[in-house]
Amino acid sequence: KLESFPNSPQQRQREPGSLRNFKRAPFDNAPPTHLPIGFLFWFHVLLLIIITLVAVFTRYVNLSDYDYVYYTDIYAFFSQEMTWRVFWRVTVYAAIGGVASFALLLIWCLGVWILPIYTIWISIVICLLFAATAAALAFYGQFYFVGAFLCLMLVAIAISCFIHRKKFRMTCALYIEVIPVCRRVNSVVWLILLFASSLAYLIWGSISTISFMCVQQFAVFSDLLGLLSLGYVIFSWYWTTKVFKNVTGIISGSIIGKWYFYQSEPVNSINSGKETSICSFGSICLAALIIPPFSLLDRLSSCSFSKTKKKSQSENTVYSQCNKYAYTHICIYGTTLFDASVDALTTFEHTGIKKILDSAALGVPGNIIALATGSIGGIVAGSLGLYDTDYGGTLIVVAFLTGYGLGDVVVEILDSCVLVLLMCICEDLSSLQTRAPSLEKFLRENFAEESAPLFSRSNL
Repeated sequence: KLESFPNSPQQRQREPGSLRNFKRAPFDNAPPTHLPIGFLFWFHVLLLIIITLVAVFTRYVNLSDYDYVYYTDIYAFFSQEMTWRVFWRVTVYAAIGGVASFALLLIWCLGVWILPIYTIWISIVICLLFAATAAALAFYGQFYFVGAFLCLMLVAIAISCFIHRKKFRMTCALYIEVIPVCRRVNSVVWLILLFASSLAYLIWGSISTISFMCVQQFAVFSDLLGLLSLGYVIFSWYWTTKVFKNVTGIISGSIIGKWYFYQSEPVNSINSGKETSICSFGSICLAALIIPPFSLLDRLSSCSFSKTKKKSQSENTVYSQCNKYAYTHICIYGTTLFDASVDALTTFEHTGIKKILDSAALGVPGNIIALATGSIGGIVAGSLGLYDTDYGGTLIVVAFLTGYGLGDVVVEILDSCVLVLLMCICEDLSSLQTRAPSLEKFLRENFAEESAPLFSRSNL
């Protein structure tokens, strides 16, 4: 069975120029990778729970002489003491905002499943409208810091949409070609994955909300320790959201990949995705920490080279050692993060797929819908908070972060399917005609020159 895959020793003899050096078949059992980082992730979750419990305990033992020490006027909602009754009311309103975010996200997924092009363009308008409304609501409630933060997010997304405006059509084209492949796998399994990932993240969002509220409102810390605790809660939300996103991408990629290589049943593919996520959990946690800043460094370096000699990304040490394409090899082969980054980028560049991906804007639609879902959650929860409590700003912040993370996690399902399917084509071109004939036709007709290195390998 191993000899039938391009990574076998027999096949590598036919491809002397290949830089791949794998010794396992796709989705073969892999040893755990980056275990210390995985343990560190769970330790950080435990530390978050401890900080929350300490904050609650501090609130209990200071009921008689409880007082706030104000060191900043950034959060206007520090001006009043929150009782337990108000606290749980605010938590319920934040949960309602999360449900509103999920409802919008479900509508978006249904639209992309049926009409990808129109859905993406409409989502841009909705995103800008909802974000502007949420910012206006924050300013109306005199939560100026929250309003400024939302305005900053709005401007960032608007600039990103303007820069990638010419790539949206190609992004939609990739979605249109990959969605039929997802339908061939099983439509029900994607619905199960959508609801399971959303429910899991909403549960974590509720825990993060309670932690944020407890540390912010109940803890009698010193000024430095209080700010550090609040910053740690926000960092924990960021890291956990990225880990949720990566695990969801690994599972969805396993569904596509195992179906492509083995024509496997979706249930078995989900189990394989779980096993891969467990074995590669350390790499997933490490990637969640360092890939976003490394990608930012790559964009900055790309701008510096734009007016000079064009520099290949495989020659960029930072980007080649840690890039977003690593998830495809982590998913299929279970390799470590840095090896997967080098191998995946090299494979995409040598087959011409990298040029095709550069002409699209994968990830940008996810940022758009994430901002939209976060904004609608902030609008719903913030409106309830302004009407019934004095903590509208708090509700806007926590509902926005929960909705934004939810959108970022769920949209990764589609983006991961696109990348993993393209990697499967690079690894086993012989199955393309039977698995995704329309995608082969699309590549030959629209990217004949770019995909020439890929299809020329079939003659080796």
